[in-house]
Amino acid sequence: MMMHSLLIMEYGYIEKDWGISFPKSYLWCQANNFQNDNCSMFLSIADIPLKRFNFKGFICDFFLDDKEYRFATYNNSKIKEYKLTEDTVTVSIKKRNYSLNITCSKADGCSLSSPVKGNMAGNIVETLNSTMNVALKKGSNMLYSGTSPNTGLEIVQ
Repeated sequence: MMMHSLLIMEYGYIEKDWGISFPKSYLWCQANNFQNDNCSMFLSIADIPLKRFNFKGFICDFFLDDKEYRFATYNNSKIKEYKLTEDTVTVSIKKRNYSLNITCSKADGCSLSSPVKGNMAGNIVETLNSTMNVALKKGSNMLYSGTSPNTGLEIVQ
């Protein structure tokens, strides 16, 4: 299993992986081309092995006007919807009175080598030209709604 570490910066992020394999299934998406230049987000949902058990874990950071909205397994956030179709990915997340709705339109990508038990023996498809629609609400109050072209997206099932 690969572990990820992220440093989110004003206009992008740096990612570091530890481990010898990617999870058996996961979703990863990242966007920072919203109409609001001070808005970016990433989402990762994965099957996490833990000793003899597996669980679906996730982390999502949404940055808007210098404020971070973090939704994650470890802070009691809940995935309310996770739907994959041939053309789209839809994820709805809730934490207390905040909700984040994400829809990514899939685009063609390219095949990249990926680690399997320490060897670059696998392949994944990654795209950098998907489109993400996002809506952040506090209760019924819409805090932000926008679209980002050039979204990074990987889906492994």
